[in-house]
Amino acid sequence: MKRRIFVIGALVCLLACSFLALAALPSDVIVINNADNFESSALSSSTTLMGLLNNVADRMTTQYIDALEYIGLVTPPAALNTHLSAVSDRVGMQYADRARHAALAVVPPALQTRLNSVADRVAFQYPDRNRRVTLGYPAALIGDRTPPAIVTPPGDSWNGTTATITWTTDEFTTYVLQYGTSSGVYTQQVSSDVFRKDQWATLTGLSPSVTYYCQITSTDLSGNPSTSQEFTIGGQVFIYLPFVIR
Repeated sequence: MKRRIFVIGALVCLLACSFLALAALPSDVIVINNADNFESSALSSSTTLMGLLNNVADRMTTQYIDALEYIGLVTPPAALNTHLSAVSDRVGMQYADRARHAALAVVPPALQTRLNSVADRVAFQYPDRNRRVTLGYPAALIGDRTPPAIVTPPGDSWNGTTATITWTTDEFTTYVLQYGTSSGVYTQQVSSDVFRKDQWATLTGLSPSVTYYCQITSTDLSGNPSTSQEFTIGGQVFIYLPFVIR
């Protein structure tokens, strides 16, 4: 008899502890122990929660998808569309699974003018392979610190108010030729960015009866400059003698 009372008392204590443990959990918690099956139950929505969700801007969330669907988006607001319309046209591709070649619009004349003023470059776009090419560089230019020299002195030829000056350098150079009507004072200049050895410069707007003082600065491929000594050029001076009859 005492044993039965003890067992009943133990069961009562166990049930009481279980009720107390469940009471301590939050009211919205579902506890399942030792389950060997499952059951689907419909949950009721909270009015307060739905009110908060309705105040949130629309979003699109997709989870666990096994297919793709295209959905038309709402028209952008007028203010945003105004800003988008102010942006130049671009080409945009997303999630593409193939390529298509399309002719682009003609480049605007202003842009084409600027492109034409840029020196030629080599450009590769969309290559599907690469190739290594050994670049050649003259050994004489490696570590070159020797400035160029003029090997043939400048000579000139006149044609009215125009003079052509020619000279030769010992290596390929560009030049800047400065000149003026006073020694050491050069108010005008002509130049060439082309590297060559046989040089020439054309001076225009000269006066045939004036002596011009000139100086040439040559720059080689390694950037070494060299300035010549001052030299002079002058046109023909005609002297008219009186005609005398005896």
